[in-house]
Formats: sequence, structure tokens, C-alpha cells
Amino acid sequence: MIDDGSLRKIDQKMKDKVDTSSESEELRRQAEARLGELKRKTTPLPSLDVNVRRLVHELEVNQIELEMQNDALMQARAELEAVVRQLTNLYDFAPVGYFTLEKDGTITRANLMGAKLLGVERKLLLKRRFGLFMSAKSRMTFDACLKEVFDNQKIKACDIVLLKDGQEASWARVEATRSEDGLKYRVVVSDISARKQAETHLQLARSTYQGIINSVTESIFIQDEDGILLDVNLASEKMYGYAKSEFIGKTPAFLCAPDKNDLEAIGVLFRKAYAGEAQGYECWGLRKDGSIFPRDVSLTPGMYFGRKVVISVARDISESKKAERDLIYLSTHDTLTGLYNRGFFVEEMERLERGRLFPVSIVMADIDGLKKVNDQRGHAAGDALIKSIAQVLTDSFRTGDVVARIGGDEFAVLLPGSDATEAGHSILRLRQAVQEHDATLPATPIGLSLGLSTAEEAASLAEVLKEADKSMYRDKRNRNG
Repeated sequence: MIDDGSLRKIDQKMKDKVDTSSESEELRRQAEARLGELKRKTTPLPSLDVNVRRLVHELEVNQIELEMQNDALMQARAELEAVVRQLTNLYDFAPVGYFTLEKDGTITRANLMGAKLLGVERKLLLKRRFGLFMSAKSRMTFDACLKEVFDNQKIKACDIVLLKDGQEASWARVEATRSEDGLKYRVVVSDISARKQAETHLQLARSTYQGIINSVTESIFIQDEDGILLDVNLASEKMYGYAKSEFIGKTPAFLCAPDKNDLEAIGVLFRKAYAGEAQGYECWGLRKDGSIFPRDVSLTPGMYFGRKVVISVARDISESKKAERDLIYLSTHDTLTGLYNRGFFVEEMERLERGRLFPVSIVMADIDGLKKVNDQRGHAAGDALIKSIAQVLTDSFRTGDVVARIGGDEFAVLLPGSDATEAGHSILRLRQAVQEHDATLPATPIGLSLGLSTAEEAASLAEVLKEADKSMYRDKRNRNG
């Protein structure tokens, strides 16, 4: 039988086990509540000694506390096991490879994706060197990566080539760090073959693109929405004299000759091109050496490696402009003398007649004895005589007068604003110039028959030309007797 002293000792031990923390107090409170519910549902015990009842109560409360703690532990264990299963699934079925390596690179643990990336069953990977599954060049890269991780205790990444059946099979990105105890490596491996292939294709596309635009002789600019130059070809460097790096990041405004281009209008055309409507224009370019030149520019909307751009193609049209000027010159001038030709002379007569710019005088001149010179001294001498007379005529008349060779040995001079008196003075100056020429070059004298006609008021200048021609023939008959 338990005496009162023993009961007091047991009671004291029970009390000593009670934690005075708030958590223990909450546990005891819940145990007391559960015990109260049980007692209400069960038959009360026979009347006992107070100490015994207190002891029994403490035992019952303690038993319920233990049961509740056990339930909590079981629940925590179940939750922990669920978390472990979840983490294990996350580890095993992760879309990247996970490896644990010894300091010498020996694999001690790997997930399913890691085994798949290396092409070996997971259980066969253990205790094998990770470096055996990569190319020799990649092994050097990987070893250097691990050394840096060990020395600096930081995460380090590198790209390696994985092998399959001894052949290079795929690209992988490796990220390594030291384990918590510093004795192992945690390695994450991801397949980047698709990215590497895309990079290769992009590099090939860029190489092909560069080859194409650099084979073009015209200048090519690639411009973004704001007109900033993203790329230029070799022809641009040659055309403007700048290195490629001096173009990039700027707008082409520095390549436009100052005060010779309407930059605002060009800007409008550029915006239309960016919106999808091809444009074209001519303007003046400026080279690095300060020289300017005409250029023809076309603006076309396009794409530049997935980016919307404007492709500007420019041609140096200096030669074509010169050819155009030469063509215009040849269409209006006599090739032997450089004087205006008959076509231009007639156009000028019609222009003056339409503009009613009167008075207008016309002088006709015919070379005396040109056939004789050609027959006796050759056509070269005849051509020299024609050019000498052309020079004398040019020197004798005003800058605004139109001196033209209208036939083999015939010349005509259109004198806008000259009445008969003033035109007569011009005839006198011409005869004086002929005399001075003959005195200087007596071996090649000039013989000219001259005629003059004036329209003081509005009249047909074609008729005036006929009258001047008649006057010239009268002078020739008089001179030849």
C-alpha cells in the first residue's frame, strides 16, 4: 500500500515534470479540458483520500498530455515525411541534373535528369568521375571551375560539352558550389544544346548577312525608329571615310552637307519608310575629309534580327550627274568650238520672242574661203581656223549674248536688248578684233562676211534671222567683188 509520504513524493515528481512555459501550460490546459469531458461520460470513482484523488488526477492529466504529445509527434512526423517525399520528388524529377561530387569529382549522388543527361543509369553513375562524361577540352574548363569554387567558396558556372558513346552529344551549363561541410560539391547541370544551336544559327545568319551587305557596292545603313545607326557595310566606310565604329550610335545627320539639304523633309520621308512605305530622294553627302558629293538614297522598311528597322541604301551619283551635265552640254553646244549649237540658238530665239524681250539684234557671220583652206591645207587647218574665229567672236560680244555655230562655216549671235545702233557697235568691235588677229597671225588670216538685223519691237525672230542672213550674203558679194 502506498503511504502518504510516497504519494507526496510521486506528486512532487509529477509537478517537477510540468514545464512552466506557456506552451506546457497550454498543453496542460487542453489535457485538463479533455479529462473533464471524459469524466462526464464515465462513472465517478469511489470516494478516495484527497491525496490519492490528486495523484490519480495528475496521472490522468499526464497520460492525456503524453497522448497529445504523441499525436503531435506523429502528425509532425507525417508532415515531415510528406515534405521529404516532396523534396525527393523535386530532386529526382527536377528538369535539371543535380549531382553531389567528392573533391576529386567522384559522383556520390545524382537525380534522374542528371542520369539522363549523362546517358547512364543512375545507380551506375555512383563512384564514377563526372569528368569522364565530358570532352577533354571541357574537362579542363570544368576542373578550373571547381578549383575556383573551392578557393573562393562562391558559385561558379561554365559551359561544357557532354559525351555520349565517346562522341560529343550535347552542350550543358554547369553551376557548382561547395557543400555545407566544404568537403563536397553541389553541381547543377542544364541542357543548353538548343540555346547553343540557336546561337550558332544566329552567328551563321549574322555572318551570311554581313557577307551579303559587304558585297554590295552601295552604302547600306541599318537604322532604328529614331534614325540611330545600328549597322553599316564596308561600302559606307569607303564612301564616307569613317570607320564602322564611328557610325554606330549616331544619326546620319553628320554625313549631310551643311546648308545643302532639307533635313526636315528627309525626316518626314524616314518616318514614312519606318511606317512601311518605301521612299527615295537625292541629297548632298559629306565625307570625313570635308568634300561633298551628290547621292541617291532609298529608304525601305525591314527587319534586323527580329527588330523593325529602316534600310537606307545610298549611291554616289557624282559620275551620273557629270554624265548628265555632259549630255546636256553636248545637246546645247558645238563639239568643235564649244559655242552653242543651232538647236540651243533656236530655243533662245523662241524664248526671247515669247517673253517679248525686245529690242533683239541678230548678227550672222560666214567664214570666207573655208573650203579652200580644207582643200589646200587639210581639214585640221580648217578646224583650227573655225576655232580661232569662235574665240574672236566670243571675245567680241557680251557675256549675255548667245554666240552659236549654226552650220559648218556659219555663226550667229543673238543680242538681247540691243537695238540697231548698239548692234552696229558690236559689228565694229568684231571687225577690229579680226584685224588685230590678222596682224598678230598673218599666216592664218580670218575672212568673215557679216550681216545684221534688228527687231526693235515684237516680231518673228526667225524672220530677223533671215534678214541677217541676207545682209551677210550682201556683205560677202561686196567683199568678193
